[in-house]
Amino acid sequence: MLRTGRYTTRLTSSLLRRNLATVVDSPPVQISKTKAGLNVVSVGGRSHNLTEIITINKDVTPASSLAIVVKAGSRFETTENAGVAHYLKNFAFKLLSDVVTKTKFAPWEFSEIREKIQFEKGLADNTPEVSVLESAHNVAFRNGLGNPLFANEISKVSSVDVVKSFADKVYTAGNVTVVGTGVNHDQLKSLAEEHLQDLPIGTSVSPTATQYFGGEARITSSLPDAHFVLAFPGASAGSSDFASLQVLRFLIDGDKHVKWGEGVSPLAKTINKLGHGTKVSMFNAGYSDAGLFGAHIYGSPKSVNATALAAVEQLKLAAETVKKEDLQRAAAKAAFETAASFDSRSAKAEIFGSQALSGKNSSITSAIEQIKNVKVEDVRNIAQKAIKSKPTVIALGDTQQLLFADALSI
Repeated sequence: MLRTGRYTTRLTSSLLRRNLATVVDSPPVQISKTKAGLNVVSVGGRSHNLTEIITINKDVTPASSLAIVVKAGSRFETTENAGVAHYLKNFAFKLLSDVVTKTKFAPWEFSEIREKIQFEKGLADNTPEVSVLESAHNVAFRNGLGNPLFANEISKVSSVDVVKSFADKVYTAGNVTVVGTGVNHDQLKSLAEEHLQDLPIGTSVSPTATQYFGGEARITSSLPDAHFVLAFPGASAGSSDFASLQVLRFLIDGDKHVKWGEGVSPLAKTINKLGHGTKVSMFNAGYSDAGLFGAHIYGSPKSVNATALAAVEQLKLAAETVKKEDLQRAAAKAAFETAASFDSRSAKAEIFGSQALSGKNSSITSAIEQIKNVKVEDVRNIAQKAIKSKPTVIALGDTQQLLFADALSI
């Protein structure tokens, strides 16, 4: 679970069910603003009449969808309202236009939502994959991108008034994007102006500048598997460094992409020797102004330690030399992953909606072109930059058996 939600809160309503499809090229994207400053994005550009979409049989393709993307993630919280974005999300599951213009924020509803939030927080705490990545962001960035996604028991959000105050700040025309996939752009814009005319005029909210710190956190757990995150400062989404990190990610990648194979990368081969049950997933999370790059490893404490050391060695090796054929293989995987990330309607809504709010627009084609332009020297430089930085290390499990950060020889 990587944090797009730190940057946006999605309020997505799919109008039709879609069949599986493969992204082969950039869908046409149109972007405009209403007179009030509301962002309107259409992806796919089909001529579906929005007033008739809801009458189409839900199993018919091609599908269309609408979404409202609000720049209101946890990174915009303060110490006084920490957790409020989590509350706002749970107030938001209603009709799209009513969410941002007519939400009542009833006091009696607050207690019900608090119970749901406590349940979601408990579920997250008991999901180690979520816990370690939450901790990694907190240790890496402390505030902003480091703010928790889930409201905790010491949250100062004690009444519906706190949620309403936050909503008043973020539910403004300049801070909201309407995204439609497979719809007529002019009609989408017209309907946005009609149904969201009550949105107050306002500019997009701006987060405080992100600073990377790094550090270590150790979480004792009785779970049979240990979880270990090793991370470094990444790059903002859409930047050339982000593209280089995507290639580096698949150069080191320990995942086996064919279930009967042993994996191509040296790290995958190392994992195979350790036996079944050990897994490492490289990640490259890019946000509007920063990123986090690293590996999430889980398995027995012994195998996790060995895999973490092997990952460090692969990173050091990439900082020294990269074979051309390995670069080409990694770039091909990175390009495929990038195309796949645009494959669902909800993904398109979040990606293009966030881009419209940040003013950084990038198509699938341009993102893949960036990856194709990554050179050996780019990968070496970005790997060198990583190993020279202070790592972020999270250990969860029997921590007495798991390596400390200073034992990784970085």
